[in-house]
Amino acid sequence: MRCFITRNPPRPLLVLSNKAGAIMLVDLSSRKCIAELCAPQSIHEVEIVQKDDTTDVLLTSFTGAQWIIPLENGGRSLTEVLTACIPSEFRKIEPSSSHLGLCTDGVTVLDSVGCSVELHTSLSTIGGVPKKRYKVPPDTWMVHYTGNVLFAVSKQAEVRSAVHFGLSAVRLEFSIIKGACEWRPLGFVSLSLRPARLPSCLLINERGLIRIVQSVSCPLENVAAEFLFRVPSFCLPTIQQVAKACSIDGSQLKRSVIPTLLLARRGKTLSPTDLSHLLFMAKTVEISMENLVDLFATYQQEEQLLPELLRVVEADNRSPLRKRVVELYIRKSEGVTANSGDEPYRISEIRLGIDNELSAFLSRHADLDQGAKSCAEAQLWRSGTLLASRQKTNQADVLRVLVRNGAKYWSTAAPSARSLMMTCASNLDWSELTEQEVGVLVSRLCEWQAALNSIAHHETCLRLSTKYSTLFPKHCSILYLISAMYIISDKAAWTQENDAPCRSISCGVNGSAAITSEGDLVIWGDFTNQQNRPFESSEVPNKTARKSTLEISSSPKKSRVQQLPHSVHVEGRPRVVCCGAEHILVLTSAGRLFSWGRNRFGQCGVGHCQPVPEPELVEGNWGSVRELSAGQFHSAILNTKGQVWMFGWGVWGQLGLGGRHIKDCQSPTLVTQLDEPIKAVSCGRVHTVLLTESGRVLVAGSGSYGQLGTDEDVKKQYDFRPLPVPENLIFVKIATSFYHSIAITDGGRIFEWGRNPQEVKMRMFVVRRLRMAQLKRMADEEGEEMPLPNMEKPKILLPMDAPRDDLGIREVLHLLDGHVVEAATGLSHSAVVTDQGSLFTWGKALDYQLGHGNKTERSEPHILFDPRDVKWELVACGGNHTIAASKDGRTFGWGRNDFAQCGVPSDKTSSLTRKYFYQPPKDGSAKRCVSLPDDSSYITKPTLIPQVELRFTDEDGLASSFDQKQLMTHLRGCDLPTLQAVSRHFIERQSDDSTKAKCSNVETSVPVALVHLMSGNVLAAIEQIGRARAASAEAKTDPSLRTVAGLAWEVVANHEDCQSRQILTAAFKYLPITNVQKRNSQLRRLWPMVWDEPGVQDRLSAEEKLDILQTWVAPTKSVTSVEIPGAALRSASNNSISRVRVWARCNHVEPAVVGVAASDCSACAEEWTETVRTTLGTN
Repeated sequence: MRCFITRNPPRPLLVLSNKAGAIMLVDLSSRKCIAELCAPQSIHEVEIVQKDDTTDVLLTSFTGAQWIIPLENGGRSLTEVLTACIPSEFRKIEPSSSHLGLCTDGVTVLDSVGCSVELHTSLSTIGGVPKKRYKVPPDTWMVHYTGNVLFAVSKQAEVRSAVHFGLSAVRLEFSIIKGACEWRPLGFVSLSLRPARLPSCLLINERGLIRIVQSVSCPLENVAAEFLFRVPSFCLPTIQQVAKACSIDGSQLKRSVIPTLLLARRGKTLSPTDLSHLLFMAKTVEISMENLVDLFATYQQEEQLLPELLRVVEADNRSPLRKRVVELYIRKSEGVTANSGDEPYRISEIRLGIDNELSAFLSRHADLDQGAKSCAEAQLWRSGTLLASRQKTNQADVLRVLVRNGAKYWSTAAPSARSLMMTCASNLDWSELTEQEVGVLVSRLCEWQAALNSIAHHETCLRLSTKYSTLFPKHCSILYLISAMYIISDKAAWTQENDAPCRSISCGVNGSAAITSEGDLVIWGDFTNQQNRPFESSEVPNKTARKSTLEISSSPKKSRVQQLPHSVHVEGRPRVVCCGAEHILVLTSAGRLFSWGRNRFGQCGVGHCQPVPEPELVEGNWGSVRELSAGQFHSAILNTKGQVWMFGWGVWGQLGLGGRHIKDCQSPTLVTQLDEPIKAVSCGRVHTVLLTESGRVLVAGSGSYGQLGTDEDVKKQYDFRPLPVPENLIFVKIATSFYHSIAITDGGRIFEWGRNPQEVKMRMFVVRRLRMAQLKRMADEEGEEMPLPNMEKPKILLPMDAPRDDLGIREVLHLLDGHVVEAATGLSHSAVVTDQGSLFTWGKALDYQLGHGNKTERSEPHILFDPRDVKWELVACGGNHTIAASKDGRTFGWGRNDFAQCGVPSDKTSSLTRKYFYQPPKDGSAKRCVSLPDDSSYITKPTLIPQVELRFTDEDGLASSFDQKQLMTHLRGCDLPTLQAVSRHFIERQSDDSTKAKCSNVETSVPVALVHLMSGNVLAAIEQIGRARAASAEAKTDPSLRTVAGLAWEVVANHEDCQSRQILTAAFKYLPITNVQKRNSQLRRLWPMVWDEPGVQDRLSAEEKLDILQTWVAPTKSVTSVEIPGAALRSASNNSISRVRVWARCNHVEPAVVGVAASDCSACAEEWTETVRTTLGTN
């Protein structure tokens, strides 16, 4: 039943219905039934709809069908309307899937099929454009609309709610109302509104009533903020509209919306879409990026702002937000452990990636120097070291982090992170540390270098011990001895058999290689010679007859794979690396040459033209190597005698073997037609350049593009001939890699010759276009038709072909700030490094290979200003990219990067129009250009390659000059505690399985046995000698081993406490015994005591055994106790008598402290050490 007041005239009326479908209208004032109607079906629900001067009854049957009965319409009264009402003509709601409902704002129309609900102002507007429209959950069959909340009942009894705040252009988020879904709902009854609360209602179900109210734990501001986050067209008017609907202050909602959203998402990772929308909202409500970072930091989510912050900083290099980037990276690293369920090594790898990103950022912002300690605590070692190096006061704090937590960090660190920890400890200043802190740090370094077992780390520790020996002599002495032992034990690493200077970086066409500070060979990019367009097809023959087991193709259709820096194992320690287009040469410190690559022309020098997938030894009789050079498809070796060996592609005479030799050489072949020793060699693409001892430059190969230094078109030159320059010029440095070359005189003058074919052809194309334009202009002036290009026109000044007068020798004018120490050439650019640490580049810049951040061509050397804090040491030029290293070992790359040849990842950019700039004429005309299509990615400025760090301090390395004589000198000056500490280190390493395999050379080291002996660890020394003898047959005749063994026999024979059964068994089993020692009476007396032990009798003949047994005398019982009267003991309690320790075996007496144990007699230990020193001094 429903009650309402009629409008004409006003009187109370009751509408009553029953299940039979009868509808009665009762006048409550007169208490009479004034009308009775009959509905088509049984009535379930009756609703009164009043709008302006219209009143209707909405009937709902048990089947869901609905009808509308008009009661009042315009000025017509109830009686007039009902008189004309026919039950069979009741207005039925169509379609049947629609369901009408009443609300305070009008009429709702639920479409159960379309899963939507529409809000109309009245029944008359149904079917037109709705006032609002919302999507509802599937299978919804009842809705209840309020001013701010929409309730929906779906399926049987699932009651859901969603806030809408009067906005229709938003996706509603429905949530199930707990406790309201147990019984089938029958209807909703709205309750009165309460301030700062969402509308509440009563849910009527089959068992009673349920009150639905807003949760106390979720304030209205939180609900409004979450709603605004889902609004796609977020703006300030939307905030005001929501604030008005909630009856809260608009400015307050504006201030609280971002903090509220962050609070609700504390500890969660925002998706890129959500983060982007949140940033848009913050910008709309006028929150600055600085304040936004603070807000994110309040809720521990600031690391999620890192991408946006980097974008802002890169757009403005002077932005104050740069300092916040370090904080965000640190927070990102700290959050890895909490959010990652991976293994510890995996977590360390993630941190390493974060460290690489931060260090690359810091390299571009040299003024940042705060946060070093925090970086170390977050295990960002590379970044922490870089920041600490900029601020000396922070270095001690970083080192103290290593002292306190180094062991814990080391246990879970990946190998690369462990190497960075070593680098951090070695690159920072120790002078501010205390003696105790240095002791702990030295202990860490000794353990870590044993675990890494890298000759580079051993050298670093040796260098540190020398540097700080005056400040911390005791600890540095321990570090020195341990590092020296590792260096001497690794013979393959410290044995120097060549005089080649270190060359740590090199570039090919699309790839690069480097030798890191740890001594690892790292390569990146592509070595299959893939190109957007192939080089001159006439130069590289199509060798289809040669089959390759590698699936390598130079076709431009092959997909490109970016290979970031990764290690390649080479037997030995790499010292020199050279890259060609498809092969790599590596020279180790032991003088061994390795090569691998596609090897189509025998450029690997291994005797065949099949692919060489792994580093393979190149054998030859060239002796000690001074220099290597890898051209694009041929290679050269220069030995210390000034002789040159060539191998690889030779069709253009670039091997310089003379006699019209155009065949490829698959093995290194000596160049015999040289009249003086060679000082340097450099290989290009189809030519080779030599520098003699007298300073002359010799060239051989093809000269089609000026590679031989002449303007003439010399197709092939089979032998080396002098460069056509004045005889008074003395050159000291040469460089070439592709078509053009440079040479530098002793006076600093720079000469270059040759040009890239692409450049020559482009110039030819431009000249022809200009010629055609000139012909057309002249024809227009004369009123004639345009003549053909071949027609003679005497007044035409432009030639048909590009001139060759600038392909030969030309001097490069420059204003360098010092003498050139390094030089390199690429496909169309050059670079030099001066002794002042400056880097200058010039040439083409279409791929940003000059590093100036633009595509402007430079005809003269221009200094590279960025990064500002860098002093350059090395440079190498690839096809269209450049790799350079700073004096502190950092490596940078820039230029073309479609194969990641710059060492950093990058995605292809969209297709851009390239503009080819060429040199303007000398008359001062503007530069011209020709547009070329391009679809490559670039690194526009020098960018740090985090994974590649070099070392240039003492390039020849301490290992190459360090020998056993220096070690012996240092050992003679060490005290007993130092020797014992070193001995304990190696004994612990011997028992540690994790480092035992890595330190296999130390296990057989004779110097380690000497340290054991000098420290009193006789058994350890004997076992060490035994392992050294068993390692190789050469060790048995090693004089140093026999000397140390003789010392061990002397100690065993003359000291009774070294005559235990265990020591004697080891001595007779492992130590080499001479005839003199066999006749030693003391040893003859000791041997029968252990003669029944296995291995003791193996080195004696039968006659020697009988001889010893005949002269053997059983030893007398030694004194094992001392009698002291009881009175003396009682009197000792008053401290009148000092406590002493008496050694029974040697009868030595020394002061003793109660409770402090002693394992060895100090007097005997000093005697042993003095004996060893004396022996070493006399030998």
